[in-house]
Amino acid sequence: MDHAGDVDRAILRQVYGWAEANPALYLDGSGHRDAEDFLDPPGGSVEYVVTASDRPVALLTLIPLVTVRGVYQVGLITNPDASLRKICKLLRGFMGPVFERFAQALFVELPNSPEFSPTRKLASFFGFKQVSATTFLITKSEFGHAQKRENIRDAAERDDRLQRRVRVLRHHA
Repeated sequence: MDHAGDVDRAILRQVYGWAEANPALYLDGSGHRDAEDFLDPPGGSVEYVVTASDRPVALLTLIPLVTVRGVYQVGLITNPDASLRKICKLLRGFMGPVFERFAQALFVELPNSPEFSPTRKLASFFGFKQVSATTFLITKSEFGHAQKRENIRDAAERDDRLQRRVRVLRHHA
């Protein structure tokens, strides 16, 4: 994102509106005073607008951990009107390139409070492991192993579906 560009600033203002729809989840404790303050990205961060059908559905922010190279804190703000299933599908496909290009690990900080319960489940869905009361982590190698297992499972399911669809012809003597 180009935080100086008018188009991207308009998108960021829109994202701030999404965050205002659920301030306990997105804004409390974030340090943002208002939408204009939100336009300044965290230092060294990389931000991506996730789109579906050419419409923004989420803002994904990767904030580098200063003390360990290649480790990023993940921030995600979703459009409350967008399909969470579609967003998850898009993000799952995006994790591979993030690990291939620059990340060694990703983590999220999620308070142990009721409003974060769905988010904690979502972190587990993406393969993040709980490493402390509030921290979830996934490493590049764990992601790679999970992808291999998923590919093997998908191939086995495809084979099962094909075998059910293909009629077996036997020679009768």
